[in-house]
Formats: sequence, C-alpha cells, structure tokens
Amino acid sequence: MARRVLVGNLYKELKDPNLIAKISGHVENSKAFNRYRNIDEEMAKEVIMKLE
Repeated sequence: MARRVLVGNLYKELKDPNLIAKISGHVENSKAFNRYRNIDEEMAKEVIMKLE
C-alpha cells in the first residue's frame, strides 16, 4: 500500500513515469506500476494550462 501511495504522489509532482518507476523499484513495463498511476482531472487541467 505504501508503494502505491508513493507512486501516486510522485506522479502528481513529477509526471515522468520512467523516473518514478526507477525511484520505486519497478521494472520496465510493469503491470503493477501502470495500475498505480492515476491521472485525475486536476492533473489533466494542469497540463492543459501549461500548454496555453
């Protein structure tokens, strides 16, 4: 559970899946890592705002 929370929190800040996977110890193309990431509406809005 702690690993899942770590990945989720890091993804909200860094948005770089390769770096987060390296930090959390996940192997490349990890199915578990893909389940841990959650792109919420707030994150999508932040990215769109940066593009404007």
